[in-house]
Amino acid sequence: MNALWSLADCVGIEPQYWDIYGQQHQLDTNTCKRVLSCMGFDVSTDDATERSLQTHTQRNWRRALRPVHILADERDDHAVELVAPADSPETVLHWRLELEDGLRHRGELRLGQLQELERREVDGAELARYRLPLPPYLPQGYHDLRLTQIGQEATAAHSRVIVAPATCHPVAAASPGSRHFGFAAQLYALQSERNWGMGDFSDLAVLARLTAEQGATTLGLNPLHASYTGHSHHISPYSPSNRGFLNLAYIDVEAVPDFSACGQAQQTVASPTFQARLQAVRDSDHVNYGAVWQLKRDILVSLFGHFQHHELANGSPRAEAFKAFCLERGTALQNQALFDALFDHFYREDASRCGWQSWPEGYTSPTDSGTQHFIASHPDAIEFQCYLHWVAEEQLRDATNVCSRVGLSMGLYLDLAVGCDAGGAEVWADPAAFASGVSVGAPPDQLSPSGQAWGLTPLNPITLEERAFEPFVRVLRENAHLAGTLRIDHVLGLKRQFWVPDGETAASGCYVRQPLDDLLRLVALESRRAQCAIVGEALGTVPPGFEDRLAASGLLAYRVLYFERWDSLLFKRPDAYPEGALVTGSTHDLPTIAGWWQGREIEWMEQIGLFPSAEHAAAAREQRQADRHRLVAALVDAGNLPHDHGINPDNPTASPQLLCAVQGYLTASPGSLMVIPIEDLLGLQEQVNLPGTVDQHPNWRQRLPCTLETLFDHNLARAMTERLRMG
Repeated sequence: MNALWSLADCVGIEPQYWDIYGQQHQLDTNTCKRVLSCMGFDVSTDDATERSLQTHTQRNWRRALRPVHILADERDDHAVELVAPADSPETVLHWRLELEDGLRHRGELRLGQLQELERREVDGAELARYRLPLPPYLPQGYHDLRLTQIGQEATAAHSRVIVAPATCHPVAAASPGSRHFGFAAQLYALQSERNWGMGDFSDLAVLARLTAEQGATTLGLNPLHASYTGHSHHISPYSPSNRGFLNLAYIDVEAVPDFSACGQAQQTVASPTFQARLQAVRDSDHVNYGAVWQLKRDILVSLFGHFQHHELANGSPRAEAFKAFCLERGTALQNQALFDALFDHFYREDASRCGWQSWPEGYTSPTDSGTQHFIASHPDAIEFQCYLHWVAEEQLRDATNVCSRVGLSMGLYLDLAVGCDAGGAEVWADPAAFASGVSVGAPPDQLSPSGQAWGLTPLNPITLEERAFEPFVRVLRENAHLAGTLRIDHVLGLKRQFWVPDGETAASGCYVRQPLDDLLRLVALESRRAQCAIVGEALGTVPPGFEDRLAASGLLAYRVLYFERWDSLLFKRPDAYPEGALVTGSTHDLPTIAGWWQGREIEWMEQIGLFPSAEHAAAAREQRQADRHRLVAALVDAGNLPHDHGINPDNPTASPQLLCAVQGYLTASPGSLMVIPIEDLLGLQEQVNLPGTVDQHPNWRQRLPCTLETLFDHNLARAMTERLRMG
């Protein structure tokens, strides 16, 4: 194996993979080089590739300590590895371990006292790797180890020592005779008598109360991550600008305290012109993100001006709270606010601009010359964005408090997107953490027969380890701390990610292995700290044994009705579902139950041309017809339909009786948590998102057909919730 393929193997690039259709895909040399380059390696020539290989394989021999050690909390014999000259038993080392709580452990030792593990000659020097014992019973958390050779300060080394548990925070047992269940909503899709054309954080609080009244214990939401606020087309919540901040479009303007104190804003909102614009977005069949945000932005600018002159200028308690928020969020907030201000500035100049790649030269990073000039010349614009993020976080926190008060014992069930958009704030502020030039995607699978490239830039596993996994931990923590349950979208990415070079189709993609054991430990640590259960969404091409590995780490499996089949394609009985699972009929990327029964997504895919051939489309329709018969048979077998049910599986229109029977079927499973998408609660046919499409299908734009206040008044919704309450 030459240097190129040796390097690829060292960094986890898999030379081939098998898709779900049994077809093997081989990685070609050019794609391998492109992926390695995106990871930061020079493979421009054979000599450069050889140097890259040597540098990478020897990197941990050329430093005394690796940048991070992740230790098992359940062990009491913690130790790390250090590298030092061999045959130097009298060399004295001083070590200091500072725990996260500030407590310090210190010690001195001679190399001759340590267990030698391995030797190697590097750069002409004989080196050895030793086992350095640490104090026993270290607490969970993020600690810092410093190592210094006495008398030679230049040899000081540092490592982050992370002590992490083996399993995530568990789901508490449900009350006797009941089960944990909840509803999943697309927040933007909520209609209410008072919102401004899309659901907001106040609607969330109302829905939490209504959900609790139905006996539910949780409420699920689409990702709430920061987006390109106000952009009319880049709207997918799974393609965010930054997963560490919130989508500002969900702010309820009239609930901001400054609104009740700002007469100018109230007069503007009450004016006939504004009310006409407001009624237009409320009457729209689909969410008009651009128009909604323009309405909100106009008023929020006034509210910020009022806040500056009446709160900040006087040092009020609210002003102090804002300053504390800015201080707590630090550089991350400043970079996000700066990005948002730049996006707003350039997008208002030219609506064709979106990500930072479309901005003029000089704005490609927070430290670039144009950016620095913008900071100096637009301080209010940046502070305005800080204000908006403060308001958004306060409103979401208020909504979570409502969850606690009304009895949603499991709180919010939030969603963490698998990655961030290449042009967004997360990459712009910290490009070194990412493998720019590739997109995370998926090979051909059930969701997309042609494969997918999602346009999401992956974290670079090489720099991730060098940074002690801080970028991963930060995003995980920011999403877990307000959740009772957190769903990790495409959790397969913790083991391996499918990378597609920019400009290529999924046919050119390859798998890149990830440090699964380390990442699962970190997920478990943050889960325990936030007291947040974790759901691992593993749909698609799942490696053998992966689901067992997730279960051993305490992640809830994500079990969707359509895929719970035996090899014969018969549906599994409810009692065959695992106890440690979230059970659901459908998801945002799949047809609703009514839509599946109709074959609605097959119609769309055929119309748009997503099937590889007409034969594939015909086979899908034929299989769906057979699947309808299989589902009815399963429902009868499980006792959810009587033998004389009268349902004709050849009729593509789903009856209320069938839809209720499906939810009753899932209710009978032993899964720890059951979730019903609101689209299924209402018997809707159109799915939220059709994978492989952008504008051909109304993805992420559809509004619910009824107001929030009447959501549970529908007969179907009443019947389903009554069945759920029966346990």
